[in-house]
Amino acid sequence: MKHYLFRRVMILLCLHILVSASCAVYTTSFKGLTEEDEKYLEKAKKFPTEFHIPKSEEYDAWGRAQSFIGKYGSMKVQVVTDFIIETYNPSEDRYAYRIVKT
Repeated sequence: MKHYLFRRVMILLCLHILVSASCAVYTTSFKGLTEEDEKYLEKAKKFPTEFHIPKSEEYDAWGRAQSFIGKYGSMKVQVVTDFIIETYNPSEDRYAYRIVKT
């Protein structure tokens, strides 16, 4: 159950980051979204982009975040450090991730 919740949180976080970055920097079209996708995206926009993970779970959570972005991201991972996971910049029909650990 704990991993399921973490995965849902990561999905929502990544979607929120995607939406925030797209609105702030890029004009991305979301043509073709189903009504369900649009509702989920609206829910993701309201989700906080910052959350805290206990120090004891930090290493595993960072590894899962890298795996998630590598598996589900539409762009290849460009940078992975102990503090940043970043994909290449998005193209017209793709999105990018930038996760920063502070």
